[in-house]
Amino acid sequence: MQLAGRLYPAWSLMRERLRHRNLLIFLLLHVTTSAALFILSILSVETNAEASHFLRHIIQTANLSSVVFYNPDSGRSGDWRNAPALIVDSDDVISRAKDDGIICNDDGKKCRGVGEARHTHEKQSQIENSNNSTTSVSTGPSTSTMTITMTTQGNTIITRVLIVPTLTVMQGEAITTQVMLNEQGNLMTTETSPTIVPSTFLSSTKSAITTVMAPSVAAPTSTATATVAAKEEKPEKEDGDEEEEEEDEDDDESVDSSDDSDDSSDSDDDEVEDQAKPKTLKMAKEDFVRNWRRDVILSGHERGGKVVGVNIAQLPGSSGIETVSQQCAIHYGWAINSLDNLVREETVLATFFMWIMGLAIVGLLNESMPHLLALLVSLLISSIWTANGLRLSFKFLGNFQSTANTYCEGINVLPMYLDKRIGFQSTVLGLSLLTMIASAWLCWKIRDHFGWQPGKTFQRIGASTKINRIYKLVLALSILLQVDAFVLVTFFALFLDQISNGPASYFMHNCKAFKAIYSLLIIALFPWLYLGWTSIRKEQRKRFNVFIGLSACIVGGWALSFANKVFRIVFTTWAFFTAMGSLAAGLTIITVILALIRRWTFGKGLADFLYLEEIHERPTEGFDEKASLPVPMPQNHLPTFSTAFGPGPAPPPRQMFPAMPVYLTATRVSNTPSWTAGDDARRL
Repeated sequence: MQLAGRLYPAWSLMRERLRHRNLLIFLLLHVTTSAALFILSILSVETNAEASHFLRHIIQTANLSSVVFYNPDSGRSGDWRNAPALIVDSDDVISRAKDDGIICNDDGKKCRGVGEARHTHEKQSQIENSNNSTTSVSTGPSTSTMTITMTTQGNTIITRVLIVPTLTVMQGEAITTQVMLNEQGNLMTTETSPTIVPSTFLSSTKSAITTVMAPSVAAPTSTATATVAAKEEKPEKEDGDEEEEEEDEDDDESVDSSDDSDDSSDSDDDEVEDQAKPKTLKMAKEDFVRNWRRDVILSGHERGGKVVGVNIAQLPGSSGIETVSQQCAIHYGWAINSLDNLVREETVLATFFMWIMGLAIVGLLNESMPHLLALLVSLLISSIWTANGLRLSFKFLGNFQSTANTYCEGINVLPMYLDKRIGFQSTVLGLSLLTMIASAWLCWKIRDHFGWQPGKTFQRIGASTKINRIYKLVLALSILLQVDAFVLVTFFALFLDQISNGPASYFMHNCKAFKAIYSLLIIALFPWLYLGWTSIRKEQRKRFNVFIGLSACIVGGWALSFANKVFRIVFTTWAFFTAMGSLAAGLTIITVILALIRRWTFGKGLADFLYLEEIHERPTEGFDEKASLPVPMPQNHLPTFSTAFGPGPAPPPRQMFPAMPVYLTATRVSNTPSWTAGDDARRL
């Protein structure tokens, strides 16, 4: 009953507000456009997620999950469905030896080294040289030579080779691969260094996918596919769901078992061959990408009993079966991470449009112009970022096509995705601009209905121009608080997701501390917004001091994050995160500065005038009308008159009260009255 009693006055207030035509048009505009923008953003989220899922299927089918979705912290292969992808780029070289991995921006071109000074590649090289069956001629931190004795069909072949430790770059881990060259400089084979890093690897050179074996008497030359840390699998079950669970468990167990088998890779060839056995991929129907990827069929492309690529049938825009090699699939890591970031960005924008609709509804109910001005600022921010996102889409299109031309023989596995992405973003941009222009025009029309002309309002209640200036400062603070609150929550939530589910979770060692700090900051934003809103309007000094303290904690936590290298790299490589962080810092600093200026104006009378304005707008607030009660009247009704009449005839009303005498004074030569002398120089 209490809830119904509260909802009825709210509904009555809404009906009263909507009697004004411009207010009704304003509400319908924002409800319609916000719902449309929200739906478009959700469709864009689904499109990005489907494209990322399709690339993950390609990597899984190419038998590269243990490389691209490998977690170097735990030494296990991550879940290929949702694990962030490690970037394995054969062209990028880490600038310093102490960096153990890289993280790239959305287009995969700007990469930064990350990691601690472990120098794992040097340790791996030394252990590899000590475990070889023959003594190396020269030892060094980078290259060494060794002699290989091979027995083939009764013939003994002695070959001197050069061992080149090649750094395999992954996002979060660096794995050293021993590349063996014979005396003629031809590639013989590649091996990973044992003990330090599990055997999930891929050579960082383009020739790692196909290697040339050493010449023998029976076969002068022969080709074979390079082993890519294949995972052992258990017998499969008929049920699709149970089969996928078994595959995930087998992924973890195979990576654990590979640590022990790598220590004796030179002496036990059987174990290496067991690891290199191809994995027959079986996927349930529900794991295939739905909607526009429903008809695409993926199958492993085998050569010599080993999976070397992926066959893609019924790809849109292709007449036959397209074959994607492992060398091509391994370069989809940056695209997967970019698509995952786009899912986060579009989710934020969808929430942002719902928040804008909430500002419109609250502003109409409370007749609050600060809410409507914050709405216009929010629409401007969303339009600017959507335009920038459209620019990044074309950039992503060019870089993805460049990757396809360089490593994939021009095969574009996402022919329809980019058109859909650009179409959604163009529609969102156009609708946002139209909504912003229409909202600005309607806000100008309804400003008189809201009584938002500060000069006239304060003249009505007797305020001075000084109070008017202070009131404008309060309006600016109210707008900044509302926009800054959403931006801060978004910024903190994005980094929490990065260190929980993103690439930063791979190599950031103090994740728990940052999770605790950022969770507390998000919780502190709610009292921060409430205390700031009430203290600057009602001049409550204690609440204002708490507000300033929380603001200092927020700015301090934001600045302290830059002490972490991973945070700095994510901040400089992810454009959306950079924009949100910069906007949050700028708005918070401006809010604190204006709040301190407002603190100096406490006690100047603005709180009293705001109270009088509120009473003027709600003259009956706080008074409850009571039902009329019957009053007993006397039996003998006596006439009542407005004046007492004496004896004789009653005079007319205009003669009942005599006129007041008017006294005129002489005009002095000087127009300046002498009030001290008691002269009355007022003219009647």
